[in-house]
Amino acid sequence: QSTIGFNSQIKDKTATEDVGEMFHKALPQDLIKFGLIPEFVGRVPVVVALDSLDEESLVRILREPKNAILKQYKALLSLDEVDLEFDDDAVKAIAHKSFERKTGARGLRSILEAVMNEVMYEVPSDETIARCTITKDAVMGTGNMITIPVIALRSMTVLPDMVIHFDISRKISIKAVEAAMENDEKVLLLTQTDSAVKSPTAKDLYMTGTIASVKRVIRMPNKLVRVQVEGLKKAVAADINTEGDYIYADVQECSTFIEETDKVSDKAIVIGMNELLRQYAAANPRCNKEMLNHWLAIDNARELMSSVICDFPMEYTDRQKFLEMNNILDMYEYIAGILIELTQAYSIKEEISGKVRAKVDENQREYILKEQLEILNKELGQDEYSETNELEEKIDKLNASDEVKDKLHKEVKRLKNLSKGSSEVNVERTYIENCLELPWNNMSEDNNDIINARKVLDNDHYGMKDIKDR
Repeated sequence: QSTIGFNSQIKDKTATEDVGEMFHKALPQDLIKFGLIPEFVGRVPVVVALDSLDEESLVRILREPKNAILKQYKALLSLDEVDLEFDDDAVKAIAHKSFERKTGARGLRSILEAVMNEVMYEVPSDETIARCTITKDAVMGTGNMITIPVIALRSMTVLPDMVIHFDISRKISIKAVEAAMENDEKVLLLTQTDSAVKSPTAKDLYMTGTIASVKRVIRMPNKLVRVQVEGLKKAVAADINTEGDYIYADVQECSTFIEETDKVSDKAIVIGMNELLRQYAAANPRCNKEMLNHWLAIDNARELMSSVICDFPMEYTDRQKFLEMNNILDMYEYIAGILIELTQAYSIKEEISGKVRAKVDENQREYILKEQLEILNKELGQDEYSETNELEEKIDKLNASDEVKDKLHKEVKRLKNLSKGSSEVNVERTYIENCLELPWNNMSEDNNDIINARKVLDNDHYGMKDIKDR
């Protein structure tokens, strides 16, 4: 009841009351005022308030229960050997429709029936269809289904806004290009799941690809054809036919490749990407500085993400994952993982290379110094080999312990460094030569024969008849 005057209640016309929130504030006295008898309220004193389902809850209802409606449709089409898939954005669009209509979980089935009616009628009767993907555009009714020639790419994924050229040699791919040139010069570029397959079928291709415009066709030797294309739009193939002279598909164009986000998230993504790119450039000395400066100058998250995933060197499987994504936050999380992993790998590589380089430099320095010292000795007239090298060779041949040899080698090095006119040279040389004359580990066998000893002594004392007094 609305009133006017000084005692009237002022309400905001745009304000809406949440019934679930009001139920949370209900008390047992309110139930009695509503008309329930006190005996019933006393026996059942618990008051439970149920909130209305939000979009996230509706998505879980579509996917998680054992008899979830999405699982039911997948099971029905699997009987006809058709693999049915629902894009994440398509599921969210179904939940969004139900939430806007305020029909709750009961409204999900009616929305899905409207989307799947044509699919359930046509797909089981077509034996050429092996996989079917439901997209957001199919749910919202905004997608345009077109038939277009297909080029199967091996080890390559083309994204929207990319300009690239590649060589083709398979007849089905050349025929697809010729068919495109006769019409609107557009082809669908789909990547093979296995690049080794020579004659791909629908099961060997990713269903998400890029509609591209053929810019140039050049005939090359050895029956090769070089094609230059420009990526235009992301598209999802609903039906792929490989029976004719070339592969063609019924595809649904996607309105956007990368969705916009709010201003705060946009700024956060730009700041995070700039920091990760700087760290990567610092770790990788071969990073293209011109491209890095171009990325750092972009202040829009959507434009920056598109440029990085198109130009940054990565595996084609990673680009395919980006192509299958729509949410820019998911893309940022994935590219951040790639950049962090590469930065760490380059840092470890540089650390290992630094240790190896230091060791090589030390050995190289020692070699250069030895060569210079040898040249100086020759210039000064010192015969290096006749003295120190000869002594070192004798030390190596000496039958002594390693400790003794190491000590003698040190003495030889000391002899090398002494000035030729120094008085210590003769002392040092004499010491080394005396050490080399010692028997060290050489041992002789003892002879204990008394008669033989007498003969030796008599020979040594020949001419002496009497024993010498001492």
